[in-house]
Amino acid sequence: MERNRRVNLPTDWENLQRPGYSPDYIEDRFERMDMAYAPGDWVATAAAQAMYRNNTPLLAFIAGKPEAVTSKDHNYLPGESVVKQLVVINNSRQAVDCTAKWRFHLMAGQGHSGSAAAGQAEANKTPGAPRPRPLAAGTAQVHVETGRQARMPVQIALAPDLAPGTYELAAIFDFGTGQKQEDRFAVHVLPRPDTGASGTLAGAKAKVALFDPQGQTAHELRRLQIAFDTLGADADLRGYEVLIVGKSALTVDGPAPSLAPVRDGLKVLVFEQTAEVLQDRLGFRIAEYGLRNVFRRVPDHPALAGLTEDHLRDWRGEATLVPPRLKYQPSDKYAGAPVVRWCGLEVPRLWRCGNRGNVASVLIEKPAVGDFLPLLDGGFSLQYSPLLEYREGRGMVLFCQMDVTGRTEEDPAAEQLLRNLLRYVLESKHPVAPQRKALYVGGPEGREYLRQAGIAFAEYNGVPLGPQDVLIAAPGAGEKLAPRAAALTRWLEAGGRLVALELEDAEANRFLPVPIRTARQEHIAAWFPPPGRSSPFAGIAPADVHNRDPRELPLLQAGADVLGGGVLASAAGGRVVFCQMVPYRFVKRPEASPAFTVMEEDPAEGRASAWIDLATVPWAQLGQKLSAGQVGNTYTFSAFVKPVGEPATVRLEVERAGRPWDRAVRGQDQKLPADQWSEIHVTFVVEKPYPEGWQAYLHVAGAEARLRADAFRLYEGPYIPWERGKVPASPKNLLANAGFESGTASWYFNWNTEQQNLRKTFRRSAFLLSRILANCGIRAATPLLGRFGTPLQRATGPSLVKNGDFTTDRDRDGVPDGWLLSSESKQASCGLETAGPTGHCIRITSPETTDRRRSGAMLAQHDLPMRQGQWYRVSFLAKAEALAGRQVLFAVQETVRWQPILEYQRFAPAEQWKEFTFLLPARASADKNRLQIWFEGGGTLWLADVRLAPCEPPTAGRWLSGLYLDKPQEWDDPYRFFRW
Repeated sequence: MERNRRVNLPTDWENLQRPGYSPDYIEDRFERMDMAYAPGDWVATAAAQAMYRNNTPLLAFIAGKPEAVTSKDHNYLPGESVVKQLVVINNSRQAVDCTAKWRFHLMAGQGHSGSAAAGQAEANKTPGAPRPRPLAAGTAQVHVETGRQARMPVQIALAPDLAPGTYELAAIFDFGTGQKQEDRFAVHVLPRPDTGASGTLAGAKAKVALFDPQGQTAHELRRLQIAFDTLGADADLRGYEVLIVGKSALTVDGPAPSLAPVRDGLKVLVFEQTAEVLQDRLGFRIAEYGLRNVFRRVPDHPALAGLTEDHLRDWRGEATLVPPRLKYQPSDKYAGAPVVRWCGLEVPRLWRCGNRGNVASVLIEKPAVGDFLPLLDGGFSLQYSPLLEYREGRGMVLFCQMDVTGRTEEDPAAEQLLRNLLRYVLESKHPVAPQRKALYVGGPEGREYLRQAGIAFAEYNGVPLGPQDVLIAAPGAGEKLAPRAAALTRWLEAGGRLVALELEDAEANRFLPVPIRTARQEHIAAWFPPPGRSSPFAGIAPADVHNRDPRELPLLQAGADVLGGGVLASAAGGRVVFCQMVPYRFVKRPEASPAFTVMEEDPAEGRASAWIDLATVPWAQLGQKLSAGQVGNTYTFSAFVKPVGEPATVRLEVERAGRPWDRAVRGQDQKLPADQWSEIHVTFVVEKPYPEGWQAYLHVAGAEARLRADAFRLYEGPYIPWERGKVPASPKNLLANAGFESGTASWYFNWNTEQQNLRKTFRRSAFLLSRILANCGIRAATPLLGRFGTPLQRATGPSLVKNGDFTTDRDRDGVPDGWLLSSESKQASCGLETAGPTGHCIRITSPETTDRRRSGAMLAQHDLPMRQGQWYRVSFLAKAEALAGRQVLFAVQETVRWQPILEYQRFAPAEQWKEFTFLLPARASADKNRLQIWFEGGGTLWLADVRLAPCEPPTAGRWLSGLYLDKPQEWDDPYRFFRW
């Protein structure tokens, strides 16, 4: 239909004087179902159709096996049995009868050539052909009372010689009311593994070493008859061609073999590792989020032989890498929602509801540094890869986070993938391509980015190029390369490679051997099939060219093989590669994050100044709250500002310190020159009272602005210039700590929500460029191999808690030494027990009363030395009875002003022992303080092994450097509000 079409309305001349509107036409409509178009113009979306199908009073469908009704098992081998159920739910107001007829047949267009199934499939394609001949069929009748359901078992024995292919279980449900429903379920039959001489893995000649303390992977290798030597962490890997690292073999702080031999040709296959190991030890950014489907990114890779997307979803049984329930803590910051630590940051999570059907449970975010080839990907924005091949030197490391090991049930696709992976690393016919030498020619932006990305390159100075060289050409290259166009053509024909970054046709045609045509157009998204293994774009997904910050790009139109609408292209047989979307056009300093600090460096006056870095936020405010001035009086607000590196746009503002935040004055935007101090000021008359007070601040606009600020003044009277080095003659300054001599005290730093789309586009385009360069033989160095053999040394100091294990009670009063018990109720008590999980524990009991405020109990300890800015790890074991779900509180407070030093934490112990852990920074320094754990109301609380120890900041870790370019922030985690 023609949306928002103009519809002229007839004029009602007789009633024209009637009150109200008399419209002449309808055009731009508020497109809501009850206000626009006719009911028949609205088309149900896929979501609406699903709602209609599954939310009627009568519902019938094909469900999983009796012991797992929600399972979607679909991968089978010939000779196995397909077990399903036909479920009928009666939510109507009367009893119904239902007749269910089911049939199992080969899906149209499926089958292997030469088989009887293939002939049947060909017949299915013929127009008007009869329905596929069923391989099995059945009928069942049920009577279902209102509010009840019925389940009818279906079991199909697959013939031992059944041809591999896609089959279908189809069911028709005929209700006695006259209503009919249908449901279909695809079944994928895979060929049985070849156990003959040509298919067995036992004949592999590679010498294999296995590091597998848990033993699960060793069991799989023995089952597949693969010979291996079991080695310890200190083993010498020289003489071995393949190292296999078993499932959960690595720990964060435990020993592991050195992978230095990878550079000399060692191949390593790493099976499923925990999120803690991948993140804390190896430095990957991860998502502990169970995927039930993934996508082939390099479809012709040997590791994926015989597998399609249909096989890589909803595997049988449950994965066992992570527990079926999420381990979390409730957070006050997120209104009691569950939180976990991701890259050291506290982020919310919704609950985990088992691991059934998972194909991958712990995912690796595709790194932007190094030669990482994703064979499979999935998850948010396809930015995670559970099967990732890393190359360095003459060797490679293949990370398999697909849940192929230790499943509760065997899945044929998981078995096929396992065999493929082992065959790939054991066979010698898959050598690692040699690394090439990079040379760069172009502007400073591209040069600086390559340095940030760890790419080793030389400046192109016109010397002859060799066939193993790769020339990276960015805008500005045309002038230097045009005189050498003929030599470049000969070099490309000899095997050289050229990577062109965001070049327009006018510049590129000055030196390229084939003319191209570009057009500046907006690019947002594109789709293309996954490129093959030999393509210069192998491993690149459409999601990697998704531009969430739309802008015009010089898209290829002609003269090359275009991919993704022209954002990618190749010419000269793949030896010339075009990448028109580059990361440094989105973010120039990816390592930066919004920051306000005080530095004793280059002040305008005194010894300190404020340092402000906006990173990728569009604007920020540096200011403080103060009492408002008198109505009718004149005031001046001034400050010194020094932009660093580039000019910056700033202004001064004074506004009400509360709603509606109306301004007393808003200064003009001023673009200040870089690298020099400039004083800005604004003078104003107070025209009305501001009982809430003022907020006076410096407003900084423009992403990636950096500047220093100093010598703020807000005083009564006209503007008086400040002469640096002299005592100002202005009246009393209403601002506190105006020169930052006392650090950040009195000041606030507010900034708008991060430009998340900009950051996401940078991360994807950074991986895009890294993958293109790696496909051309240019690899950035990473610390991954070194981290593998280097345990993480967690620097945690001794616990500050005295007698935290509750072993000492010299006076035998039931209260452990060093602790105090307090309660409004005289009947509250505590006692020491020896039945704790670590030995001794304390039991705290408070009787229930009608006034809950006068019941409850607190366990406390005084005088734990705390230092501002230091992080502390709080841990203890707890259980409870009769608390009825009430929360228990923990805090450390200084006892002079009774302000919290460690923020209040709430936890809800159950009837079984559970460990609780909190990582908290001290808000102030104090030796006089009190650690307290308390609850209100009646009940019993047990505690054991209470510890409070200084630790390293959780936000500092290996994930900050080496494999990624940007610094993670809370909103970079895409699974904050997703559920499994």
